[in-house]
Amino acid sequence: MEEIGQASHLGLSCIDLLHSACDDQGALGASHAYAGASSDLARSVRLDEGAYAMLSRYLARSRVGEAEAAETELATNASSLKTKEWPFPVVEFHLGTRSPAATLDATSKPVERCEAQYFIGEWQLVKGHAADAEAALDSALGTCPKYLRMHTYALAELKRIKP
Repeated sequence: MEEIGQASHLGLSCIDLLHSACDDQGALGASHAYAGASSDLARSVRLDEGAYAMLSRYLARSRVGEAEAAETELATNASSLKTKEWPFPVVEFHLGTRSPAATLDATSKPVERCEAQYFIGEWQLVKGHAADAEAALDSALGTCPKYLRMHTYALAELKRIKP
């Protein structure tokens, strides 16, 4: 797992850290990799204080069985955000104050719609709804240009959940 300073130096984002547990097939690794990512992402949230870092930390913690604590932490961290612009609607969605449809409605750019679909798929995975996650991640693939990392992440998740 890359340290935050090294990851920043290499131009990696917080979502890159979440997905750095990928194997050579692109499938996300075991839960211990999420635990390592979660630890690194905690430092990232302190350094970055941005919504993407908070969302990535939330997802990593949720994947290791800390969903309730992850949601509490996300709510606390989100209260310090200085803007309610994108991706704040995704934060609200993960906190249960916005529906998937309302999250998609909050998008104003194709990249935001791509991200919304991806994060909706991740939420569905956390909640154990594999079929709904697959549909959202398929939508992300259809929405995200192939050169965006979010396309790669959606593809990796689909490989992981499809037999």
